[in-house]
Amino acid sequence: MKTPKLTYRRPENGEQVNRPQVQADDPAPLLEAISDLVLPDGDGFVWIAAESKVACAARDHFIETRGHPAQLLKAAGYWLRGQADSREKLGIETATDRST
Repeated sequence: MKTPKLTYRRPENGEQVNRPQVQADDPAPLLEAISDLVLPDGDGFVWIAAESKVACAARDHFIETRGHPAQLLKAAGYWLRGQADSREKLGIETATDRST
């Protein structure tokens, strides 16, 4: 079975990446997609809403890999695979912070 591709939309004020449900809790396809995004110059705001594990990985990517200011980023895990009624607020602590 062929793995479905991510789809992209360019709303008036930014980028939107959508993924198939079968990839909902796998951060790899989203990380690949956002790695290729060309960000505009200046201080923009990054807003991430996804399954909790995916939101954490995307937040870490923007802060640690791309050097985006943490105070200009909001990441929210709006659901957790396998758990009903879950929601996780994600602070600015990144994977690097957690490993020290």
